[in-house]
Amino acid sequence: MTQLFKRPYDFPRARPGAETHVFRCKTEGLRLDQYLVTRFNGFSRSFLANLIREGRVHVGGAVAKPGRRLLAEDEITVVLPEAISSGPEEMDIAILHEDEHIFVVNKPPGVVVHPARGHLHGTLYHGLLWRFREEKARNPDFRIGPIHRLDQDTSGLLVYAKDEKTQRRLSRALEKRDVQKRYLALVHGELAFERAVVEGALGPNERGGHRVAVDGLEAKPARTGLIRLSAAGGFSLVECDLLTGRCHQLRVHLAALGHPIAGDELYGGRRQTETGAPLISRQALHAWRLALAHPVTREPVEFVAPPPDDLAGLARRLGLEIPR
Repeated sequence: MTQLFKRPYDFPRARPGAETHVFRCKTEGLRLDQYLVTRFNGFSRSFLANLIREGRVHVGGAVAKPGRRLLAEDEITVVLPEAISSGPEEMDIAILHEDEHIFVVNKPPGVVVHPARGHLHGTLYHGLLWRFREEKARNPDFRIGPIHRLDQDTSGLLVYAKDEKTQRRLSRALEKRDVQKRYLALVHGELAFERAVVEGALGPNERGGHRVAVDGLEAKPARTGLIRLSAAGGFSLVECDLLTGRCHQLRVHLAALGHPIAGDELYGGRRQTETGAPLISRQALHAWRLALAHPVTREPVEFVAPPPDDLAGLARRLGLEIPR
């Protein structure tokens, strides 16, 4: 297998439980260490293999070895260690919903979700440790259980579980595509269609780096639903339905259509107009709506996060109408 990342991410040893991911295998026959590389974009195979050897990875509830061949529907649990700085940091975080089992955050742009190499302070995780410091002190079983992530420059909705059982239920719902995630993207060009479904398998770029490519290494099927909401002045506002959950999926699919997201320089978007006027300082992508069955009550719930000022202001300047 091609080594995609030459330098492993240097996480120190830390207590288990810093961040737990639970999911089911969808690709039968791969070695466990190979499969984890496809699931954790940005971590080297050697780093993930070390996690397995340290007993941080279970398959079917049992400690596994790196070379274990996976079966379809094997349940995999991965406990990532904490980075060097894991203490609470005071931060203004918008909690849109909170109950006994879950909470929903409206992440601002420019904030990294979880500590990693190069981002050891000021992440959303540090702010959540501060926000829930009293509950964490009262309840030893309380956790800040992430279900999914957003890129640093993508704003919008994230759902978290407060306990292990709820996190498992939400992770399984995400695996089964029972969690609906809709985004707003402001893109270059006026889309010629009103609705479309884009299909294109995605995987890491063969030349390495952080880019993802259509038909890249070990590419996995990816589908995105698109609805043109408005178009004017050489730009469009698009609602994106994430039908699968691949790394950089929306950014790559829109770029492949010839409509890169404004500000997304990695995939061909621009941060200035052709005359040099500023557009936006980050990719114009926002996690707008999140719908799911509540993991405990089973009642349908939906959350909406209005886009932040930079994206909303750009849309207004371009004459694009943002839906409520």
